[in-house]
Amino acid sequence: MKNLIMSLMVLLVSTASLFGQYNDQLISIEINVEELVSEGGGIALQLLNEDNQKVASAYINIGQGAAKVSFDYLKPGKYAVKLFHDENGNGKMDTNFLSIPTEGYGFSNNALGILSMPPDFAEMLFYAIDDTAIKINVVY
Repeated sequence: MKNLIMSLMVLLVSTASLFGQYNDQLISIEINVEELVSEGGGIALQLLNEDNQKVASAYINIGQGAAKVSFDYLKPGKYAVKLFHDENGNGKMDTNFLSIPTEGYGFSNNALGILSMPPDFAEMLFYAIDDTAIKINVVY
């Protein structure tokens, strides 16, 4: 009986440590930006958590009509990405007199808004439980 109790305690402790390891797991999210019309400027990008708070940002160089960035050491969860192609390198999203973007832009899940308005934030969210790679097509 003593051995049975000791075995159950060891099993319980080892199971608890396995769950603890999973909860402490860190992941990477790789973002591939495609369908760029030019290699001018760069891609200004933000990674947001499910509360629409900025987790990370990057300014990515363009090569051969595409760009790629990886964010490491993230907790598993829901994330969203928004970006724009800063073609002239001025660090801001340029718009015309009607506030319609004149530079390319994109969102995770390739979500689209209506009449160049951003999509609903919920449409951009994706799950990242393990290392995850997503592709975003830029809209011009």
